[in-house]
Amino acid sequence: MTKKSGCEYPCSSCFGPENGECLSCISPTIKNGTTCISESQCNQNGFIDSNRDCQGFFLLFLFFHFLIQKKGCNSTCLRCYGPNGNQCLSCPTGTFLLNGECLDDCPTGYYSNLTSNICQCNVLFY
Repeated sequence: MTKKSGCEYPCSSCFGPENGECLSCISPTIKNGTTCISESQCNQNGFIDSNRDCQGFFLLFLFFHFLIQKKGCNSTCLRCYGPNGNQCLSCPTGTFLLNGECLDDCPTGYYSNLTSNICQCNVLFY
């Protein structure tokens, strides 16, 4: 059953009142399963098909959402995609993300980005 009104933004038509119950989306968002996301979100891990729907992103999104919400992160991680210490997505202040791990210090060839809490490759390193 399609509702024309009472849909949560950015749904333009829906089968329920919540975002996540969308049948179509208000431009510039695009449909990703039954939710609406930005084109840039889709392009990160999927592609936009000829119907202007996101393909390939939805299952990856559900997988990460499930792991982040349902599993406890390792104590070294701020956010994660699994319970192990090498499955971090972001790190607490004072530690730096490199290859899924939060490190106290970045290794040789990297520098500590204090804004993003990641180890970044030092392009000047030879």
